[in-house]
Amino acid sequence: YDIIAIQEPYKNQYHLTQASSKWRVVYPSTHLRSDVQAAATRSVILINSDISTNSWTALSVDSPDVSAVELRTENKKIRIFNIY
Repeated sequence: YDIIAIQEPYKNQYHLTQASSKWRVVYPSTHLRSDVQAAATRSVILINSDISTNSWTALSVDSPDVSAVELRTENKKIRIFNIY
């Protein structure tokens, strides 16, 4: 798999989702923000680490329930939203 959307992810005592080195975890932009409880994060996106970080960007959405990324190819952009 290249992209996995997870809702209600497990979070450790540091409020982080655990993933193997094969994955990069994309949190909602509100994750760990001082005015939003970290426990409120209810969606994450995992991106395979074989996909270059130059070809995608995490998108800012002001909600702990939405994680989003934009993937770029030579002539297209694809936005993926994981909405709780």
